[in-house]
Amino acid sequence: MKLAAFTLFESVIATSLVAVLIGVGTMIYSNVLASEKPLAYHQAKAEIDKLFFELKEAKAFFNRTYDFEGHDIIQEIKPYRGNKNLLQVSYTIQSGENQWWTEKHLIVAENFEN
Repeated sequence: MKLAAFTLFESVIATSLVAVLIGVGTMIYSNVLASEKPLAYHQAKAEIDKLFFELKEAKAFFNRTYDFEGHDIIQEIKPYRGNKNLLQVSYTIQSGENQWWTEKHLIVAENFEN
């Protein structure tokens, strides 16, 4: 029984393909490791969603600063373009002097006093 052998050309093609795949995988892996937004950033964004939901439920429209795992979440509420019935709620994730993210929402609130 005779087995078909690979030719040198086929071996070079297979080796090149494997090298390209390893290179692409290494680039993706290094980009994930070097990401400037750590897991704490994504957890803080999830905390903002929770805080905004609680704000809408409680209707307690106050400027506050929350401490979340060593980061500050700053909540700022002000009338949107002078309209006292429409409020702009801004959340800023801050770590020391670095601001990671600012997220703004609009909410309807009657009889808001600044």
